[in-house]
Amino acid sequence: MRQNGFEMNLVEEYCERYCVIDREVAWYGSVNFLGKEDVEDNLMRVSSQGIAVRCCNSIRNH
Repeated sequence: MRQNGFEMNLVEEYCERYCVIDREVAWYGSVNFLGKEDVEDNLMRVSSQGIAVRCCNSIRNH
């Protein structure tokens, strides 16, 4: 994925799951983006540059 231009930050023992696209859209929920899905998974799409930036900043602080 990195070879195709994706920036990924994987942090051990960190249970927040989200994906930020173009620093404008945040997908947040219980979905394991790099793993298998579960019938009880949920996902919320938030189109907010402010929230997307906060998500990016929060992972950099861990």
